[in-house]
Amino acid sequence: MVSVPPLRWRFVRHVKKKFPQILGRKVLLAVSGGLDSMALLHLFLENSSELQVTPVVAHIDHNLRKDSRRDARFVDNFCQKHGLACSVEEIPADLWKEKKGNREEIARNERYRILERIAKKKRIRYVLTAHHRDDQVETVLMRILDRGSGLRGLMGISDLLMRGNISYVRPLLSFSRKEIQDFMQGKRWVEDATNTDTAIRRNLFRHKVIPFLEKTLGSSVGEHVAQLSDIAYGYDDVVGVALDSFWDMRRASPRSFRYLLSREEILSRSDRFWAAAMAHLVRRFRGQAFGARTMKDIVGFLRGTAERADYYPIIIHNRGGKTIISIARR
Repeated sequence: MVSVPPLRWRFVRHVKKKFPQILGRKVLLAVSGGLDSMALLHLFLENSSELQVTPVVAHIDHNLRKDSRRDARFVDNFCQKHGLACSVEEIPADLWKEKKGNREEIARNERYRILERIAKKKRIRYVLTAHHRDDQVETVLMRILDRGSGLRGLMGISDLLMRGNISYVRPLLSFSRKEIQDFMQGKRWVEDATNTDTAIRRNLFRHKVIPFLEKTLGSSVGEHVAQLSDIAYGYDDVVGVALDSFWDMRRASPRSFRYLLSREEILSRSDRFWAAAMAHLVRRFRGQAFGARTMKDIVGFLRGTAERADYYPIIIHNRGGKTIISIARR
């Protein structure tokens, strides 16, 4: 039987190969105090001589549990003991009274906002989170089963994501929760009691849906879903190159933000093609995405005869058998 090297050693090789840009740098680690984020923190501390990465810790108290300050104290005390810089921030409790909707999404957006503010203040380019392979499996299955998914949805969580001048890095995305649990034997972390609440959608998938699939279909379900995500990333890269070339060939001039299409070309291609092509054009220049309903409206306009439509940041004109698509300047 082939022995698997300890996670610590595999983590060093993985970071050096996949994320060489963070070597020798100061990075901001999002640390909740839970198993996953404490594992990430320990991995950088135990491999400090090999990676030369200086972790600066950020803890965000969501104010969604009565004992949330316990987590903040745990992280702060750990950082003091190990001589680590630590920023503890709060999401105001009043926010949850003011904002309605998906709490998980609101919390995620607030985390991004706070982490980016801390990173900019401390002049740090890289923010690291502790998402792992099981998080990836949960995300992909939720997108498929909850609301349906296209190719980009199957990609799940990206191991490297740019938001403005900040790069989000997920060094644990290739490792499973079981590997992380084994590594954390004998080490301390705090357990969030809401992680077992299956009224929260992600917990339902984690504790009910995925165990049921593994029990009935085999333990390799998670591995296959993670593999699907990797394949989707590969295909998305290929499609991206092809669509870049498609749009570059239709520029009004080499540096123009205007694109010219003939009516014949528009009518000769499918709605699915134009939805994908237009979505790529917007992402390419603005890094944003339209919802399914807006994309359907855009494709309908392309095929119609109306003269002008604005779908910021794009403006579409139909003139004399030609369709002109313009990208609004910032």
